[in-house]
Amino acid sequence: MNDIFSYSDLTSIEEKSGCYCWYIDWSRIRKSDYENDVNRRVKLINSIFKVYSPNPIFINSHKQMFEKTQYFGETYSGLIKYDGFRTFNSDSIVCQNYDVFMSFINFVNSLIIPIYIGKSKNLNRRIKQHVDFLENVNITRLSSNEEGIESLKNFSERFSIILDENKTLGLKKNMLSVKIIYLDEALITDFEYNVNYIFKPLFGLK
Repeated sequence: MNDIFSYSDLTSIEEKSGCYCWYIDWSRIRKSDYENDVNRRVKLINSIFKVYSPNPIFINSHKQMFEKTQYFGETYSGLIKYDGFRTFNSDSIVCQNYDVFMSFINFVNSLIIPIYIGKSKNLNRRIKQHVDFLENVNITRLSSNEEGIESLKNFSERFSIILDENKTLGLKKNMLSVKIIYLDEALITDFEYNVNYIFKPLFGLK
């Protein structure tokens, strides 16, 4: 059994073992904020790219695989380049056209791209711990960290920095949702490891 819980419904998660996935529910943005403001669209889309930038550990460990990749009998050299996402500007059709912009947002949202995947013997308690961190994090202290966001080990701390940097775009904690799958305790370690291996989420890579 698996379920999706919005940020306001997290207390409904049962006290059972299983795995969970934090992701951003982009459908919760205030769409009216972007209807007549191309520059806000530019900033939001580039912010989305920043949130989902490939984990550098993943890039280094899979570099050779991406240098020459074969699909359906055709070979592509340099199929995927990790020198950063293409950034959008105000001339982009995605930003100029409101309907295309919303289609982009809705498509990203439909993918349920994980930003963190974890496991717990008690999902209710574990998610509550995450929420407590998110609600009480000291942004000033985190922002003054000279080693940067990559040095922060706690998912809630790292994501709080992203929230703070993008608060003017409407990115808020209540846009977070959690996908839950209840599993027997004996299965959760292997399940979490393999799902992390497949998706390589922004935070929590082993």
